[in-house]
Amino acid sequence: MTQTSPDGLRPFLAMDILKRAKVLEGQGRTICHLEVGEPGQPPAPRVLEAVARALPQPQGYTNAKGLTALREALARYYADQHGVAVDPEMILATMGSSAGFILAFHTAFQPGARIAITRPGYPAYINTLIGLGFDYAEITVRAENNWHLTGADIEAAYREQPFEGLLFASPANPTGAAVDRAQLTDIVATCARLGVQFISDEIYHGLDYRGPSVSALELTGDAVVINSFSKYYCMTGWRIGWMVLPQRLIRRAEILQQNLFISAPTLSQIAATVALGERDYAEERAADRGAAGAGIRSGRGWGRGILRLCRHQPLFQRLAGLLRNHARPGGGGGNAGRGFRPGRRGWLCALQLCGNKADRGRGAGAVAGVSGHRQVVLGVIHCAGSRPPPQPSRQGECLVWARR
Repeated sequence: MTQTSPDGLRPFLAMDILKRAKVLEGQGRTICHLEVGEPGQPPAPRVLEAVARALPQPQGYTNAKGLTALREALARYYADQHGVAVDPEMILATMGSSAGFILAFHTAFQPGARIAITRPGYPAYINTLIGLGFDYAEITVRAENNWHLTGADIEAAYREQPFEGLLFASPANPTGAAVDRAQLTDIVATCARLGVQFISDEIYHGLDYRGPSVSALELTGDAVVINSFSKYYCMTGWRIGWMVLPQRLIRRAEILQQNLFISAPTLSQIAATVALGERDYAEERAADRGAAGAGIRSGRGWGRGILRLCRHQPLFQRLAGLLRNHARPGGGGGNAGRGFRPGRRGWLCALQLCGNKADRGRGAGAVAGVSGHRQVVLGVIHCAGSRPPPQPSRQGECLVWARR
């Protein structure tokens, strides 16, 4: 399905491209994967050792909320990394953050409720909301403001079209924009004043060049927080994440988990429990991925020698053509089109260069070759705005521009 369905549901284009790339790999082609944002490294060695020890044992269901050891380890994580006390009973292990969104929407809202998201934004947000029968509102963020959402933006959108919830990510996909404590405080306070349930997507925490990421839990006990082991802990295919909920919502979320998913995969929970103690390994892997954006970590130089792809249509067309050319040997998989909904006008072309070094190198060479530029700053190529943000995210999924 490539067309929008009557209710607005669209395919997740990155996954469609991945499917095609996997078919070509099965035919013996060498594919440079630039289409999905996932680490190219395995989990920490001690994680794999723990899984190997557990494999011979029966892998039965766990408590619907998850293993006690995992939830206690997550509570320690919040105490150590964010300085907040979280009751393990308020934590629920999920089948990745995707299941967390499903549980959050059905837990916090009545059917048909409207939830606000930012535009550009992660395309699965809208498709999940539509698929579950919810409505959505989009709040446009702009390059002039470094793609940051503000309390004023939220209030203006609410006055125009009221909504019951706000789903917000920092660092954000695809812009890489990350808010600081004061900015997040403004967002949280605005939601509280308007009576809007705040859902904080913190999947990219730990992958932020500015410094430690701020959790909504540091500012309020009323937010629903969703996180995952996919990115920072190199565990995308393990499908394991977690959510933290207010006391008034946790029982309903647990009941939904019991009936929809029973529990998160036991083996993945065992792996996740160990992964939380392997932050040195995760930091090393994050630094390796972050090296892709080494040339643009500071805000210096943004105005000099930067080719703004959105204003150079011929170059963008050549890049988009490269991404569509998946069938040739040694081809690349990219994500070109309107999947991230950059705005009413403009296109967004995403190259997910946060995988292994070989793919990053081949991808940079391919883009440099087609663009005619000697150096290409690695990350996501996002042709949606007038200028890039001064502080790209460490995740390798920030705006990227070709440097002359």
